[in-house]
Amino acid sequence: MTRIISFILTYIAEALIAWLYFDYIYERRRKAYLAILTYLAGYGVLFGLQFIGSVIVNIGAFFAVTALLSLFSHRCKVRTAIFHSAFLTFVMAGSEILCDLIISSFGHEFTEYQTNDSVMIALMASSKIMYLLLSLIGAHIFSPHKRRREEPKMMILFCALPLLSSILALVLIQTASRMELNASSGLMIVLTVFSLLIVNLLFLVLYNYIQHANEEYLALQLSLQKEEADTAYYQALQKQADSQRILIHDMKNHLSVMVGLLESGNIEELKEYLAGLQKDPALTQKARKCSDPILNMILLRFAEECENKGIAFQCDVRENTVSFMDAPSITTLFGNLLSNALEAAEQSEEPNIELSVTPSQGSVRNRLCTDSA
Repeated sequence: MTRIISFILTYIAEALIAWLYFDYIYERRRKAYLAILTYLAGYGVLFGLQFIGSVIVNIGAFFAVTALLSLFSHRCKVRTAIFHSAFLTFVMAGSEILCDLIISSFGHEFTEYQTNDSVMIALMASSKIMYLLLSLIGAHIFSPHKRRREEPKMMILFCALPLLSSILALVLIQTASRMELNASSGLMIVLTVFSLLIVNLLFLVLYNYIQHANEEYLALQLSLQKEEADTAYYQALQKQADSQRILIHDMKNHLSVMVGLLESGNIEELKEYLAGLQKDPALTQKARKCSDPILNMILLRFAEECENKGIAFQCDVRENTVSFMDAPSITTLFGNLLSNALEAAEQSEEPNIELSVTPSQGSVRNRLCTDSA
């Protein structure tokens, strides 16, 4: 009975490890609870097939079931699903062989452990901890570059925990193999090794849940930020339309003044009058300064602040030059950049700020100039 329960637990562990592996690399196609239940059902089939007693059947079934489960639960292509399933199959079999080789290096043959159920079960559980460790390393290698940059320190912790657990489990097994264990001592060894396996899995499942919760929260914040940017854009558009409507309404009076100046021969005054009209906010203010909604909102607010402080501001942001950046990066980069430029311009006698964002040989070139006399 103990052996059956242990086999069930190891197959549950294998299911969770495979799910965590694919969940780290690919986007989910199903909800987490549905994907986990599907993986458990699939590995339940593998548990039934292991009673056939054929290693080839077990390995082939493991590969096929893992590939089908990854395609069902995650957004991956058939070719990549086959590749990663083959990798997990290799790692799963390799972890068992590796644990056997490590124990055998202490002067024991694997057949010696078949006479002691407790040691045999503990060795099986320790191989799953090793499987978890190797799959984590593989997930980090095959994961998107962005995620690898975001979690370097956490991956050290992820790998350190199962590595230390594997070492501790193998030490316990080696110690137990040199002793004549009674039932209670053997059960204690088994429970200790399985506890290490469960702790590792719970830690990773919890971290996986927290990460996806943070991603959903960030997506919500980005959605709210985009809505705020759209609102600011339409408000600026409405303000511009109102100013132009007033200008059009007063245009008759402006024309009368200009005709009077022309007829009286006051050419210089007419030029000054026309120059003043050209500086009218209704003609100079733009509601759309770039195609990116977040950067457009930042530029609109910055332009309004510069206008209030009497600082000349010009910007030239070419199309799709910031499309590779996410909203937080745009806010951080250009928010700090423009704030520093504004502080510097306030100290100038004739402040003038120019922002230029243009593509240059496949990359983006930013130029921010603050002129002072």
